[in-house]
Amino acid sequence: MAELDSRRAEILANAARIIQRQIRTHIARKEFIELRQAAILLQSNLSEAEGRIKVCEGMNIDMVLDEEIHKLTEKLQRLQKRSGSKDSKATRNNRNFDKQVSVLQRQLEKIGG
Repeated sequence: MAELDSRRAEILANAARIIQRQIRTHIARKEFIELRQAAILLQSNLSEAEGRIKVCEGMNIDMVLDEEIHKLTEKLQRLQKRSGSKDSKATRNNRNFDKQVSVLQRQLEKIGG
């Protein structure tokens, strides 16, 4: 009987460890995603503010917009090149690529007016 109780306790302890590890992983991933989204928003706002500063400093608005469009186009091309590799994480990479592309497209639309 004691042997069964110790085995039962061992199984329960292992199950508890697995559940705790999954919960910690879930929390860490959720925090990472929130941090990444905040960084993207901050970068977007910073880019927009830099454009406004350039315009206020007397740069031609068309030149500022062309620079921003050029930067975003280069980012988009880099993303497309990176997504060309096929590996075991292809599905996740494609979803990430699609998100990044949509962010860049929104930025281009925002700049283009």
